[in-house]
Amino acid sequence: MVRVCDAIMGSGKTSATIGYINAHPEKKFLYITPYLPEAERIKNNCPQADFVEPSDRLPEYFFSKAMHTLGLIRQGRNITSTHQCLMYYTPETIQLLKENGYCIIIDEEVTVLQADKQIAYSDIQLAIDAGYVYEAAPDEYRRTDKPYEGGVFSHMFRLMASRPLVYNKSKQNGNVWYWLFSKELLEAVEDVFVLTYLFKNSEMDLFMQINNIPYVNIGIRRTEGGGYIFSDKPEYVPDYVYRLKDMIHIDDGQRINSIGDMKHALSMNWYKSKTDGVNQVRRNLMNYFQKRSGDIPVPERMCGTYKEYWGRIRGKGYWNSSVVFNAKATNQFSHCRALAYPINLFANGDIVHYYASKGVIFDNDHYALSTMIQWIWRSAIRNGEEINLYLPSKRMRDLLTEWIEKTSKGIS
Repeated sequence: MVRVCDAIMGSGKTSATIGYINAHPEKKFLYITPYLPEAERIKNNCPQADFVEPSDRLPEYFFSKAMHTLGLIRQGRNITSTHQCLMYYTPETIQLLKENGYCIIIDEEVTVLQADKQIAYSDIQLAIDAGYVYEAAPDEYRRTDKPYEGGVFSHMFRLMASRPLVYNKSKQNGNVWYWLFSKELLEAVEDVFVLTYLFKNSEMDLFMQINNIPYVNIGIRRTEGGGYIFSDKPEYVPDYVYRLKDMIHIDDGQRINSIGDMKHALSMNWYKSKTDGVNQVRRNLMNYFQKRSGDIPVPERMCGTYKEYWGRIRGKGYWNSSVVFNAKATNQFSHCRALAYPINLFANGDIVHYYASKGVIFDNDHYALSTMIQWIWRSAIRNGEEINLYLPSKRMRDLLTEWIEKTSKGIS
């Protein structure tokens, strides 16, 4: 059974997870998180579980995290690892997880589609002709059982052992290949927990709809002793939620925000084509950080970025403040109180097209809002402190203010 704990940040999801692990020493756990510091938190707070992190430095496992993971599962050890490692879970890995009765806990949603720009259609056709690959479904390719002892395709075949490769015919970007998350992982074990927020209509939710993977929603309950436990339904809402209007101070200056008035302004495509506009973003950021939030020290500033364009908008007063636009599940920036998010998020059109081809609608506004909220909650607001925010995109600003209005009133 897949249980989705969909609760706002600060609700105690990680604390409830720690309590659940400590309360069930009879269970075997695989804890998956985006970043290793969160894995360390689980290890440190569940000492009796004796979690092990797979390593790529052990010769007995051929310097492979995947092989070490396989060995640890055979031993029945509790394991903590990253989302990235899921790419290398083979059918044998998944079968052993099932046979050994593991409970899988996934902290934050996994990436369903991962682009691979190195693969060409001719590569796949060669592999098909040689008997190594077959078309399992329209535009979806999997490995056959034929062993491969070469080197050129070894990495591709290694990934294909754990997940299908999807072909997406794109008018905009040419033909694009994506590695698709393995549904077998969610179907193999009896207990799966997904710890997240705004799960409904997310990419992982759409993936589960397409593959007819049922799930139940669970929540968090605050105990009399001040702890947190999982509950059968959403119960606990942290007090700060009702004060969001007083905690997030969005800069409403007309001149500094005018650059984002158009619906697609500050999107990735906008940054690609609007050289003068990008230069104006840089000037606006310098104005915001140096004058409009100048009383907040430089180390307490963070700026959301498309990595490709950070060098063009970087400036004095926020030189080292770059935090990638989709950062999540990290406490590294929890001291930051002056924030700027000069971007306007739209999902890759090929990903939208993929879901449309499967009969489900990808909601770009939901994607933008949930990604932005996760980014904002890397800051000091996660500690209950007030923050200042420069959000020049009118679309993004409207999404956030509407969410604050509804959430502060207790509307899901």
